[in-house]
Amino acid sequence: STGGGLFAARKALEHILEQGGNLDVVDASSWVPLSYASWFGHAGTLDLLLEAGAAVHPQNSPPPLDIALSSLAQTKKSGAATCAKLLLMHGADPRSGNHVDMMSGRSSHLSWSLSVDNLELANLLWLHGDRLRGDREFSLVSWKAGVDSLDWLQQHDYNVINLLPTSHPHRQDLIKAQA
Repeated sequence: STGGGLFAARKALEHILEQGGNLDVVDASSWVPLSYASWFGHAGTLDLLLEAGAAVHPQNSPPPLDIALSSLAQTKKSGAATCAKLLLMHGADPRSGNHVDMMSGRSSHLSWSLSVDNLELANLLWLHGDRLRGDREFSLVSWKAGVDSLDWLQQHDYNVINLLPTSHPHRQDLIKAQA
């Protein structure tokens, strides 16, 4: 059961800490334990690590928030969204670092959440100061995002209708919704 698994993880973590284990140790891939919990969407493990004092901004490692949102966008694991929320609640700054996905052109965490239509996460990121970073990023997100995410952008001071090309499949839906 999940509860038994968390109990076992807590006991293992307590043992590691008793032995002087480092929760922020970086492996050969430059990942820390929070990175793995974030990627695989193991919110219970991530929460245990955070409670035990793991750093949300570890040195010499990509931010676990980047990893959680990359996992969410690439694998759509719901646990990754929960991990991102937990990291934000524990002080992760979505504006820290220099997260850029060269393949998609997205550079903000907000764009990741909107590209998978996770508006709850978008709201949380917005509250923590994350914004789309330029017209190119908006353009890329607008083609990936669903109508709900585009409506969310419109409600958050992005002039979506004027920025969308007339050929965009959701443009007419947004115009009708505003009428």
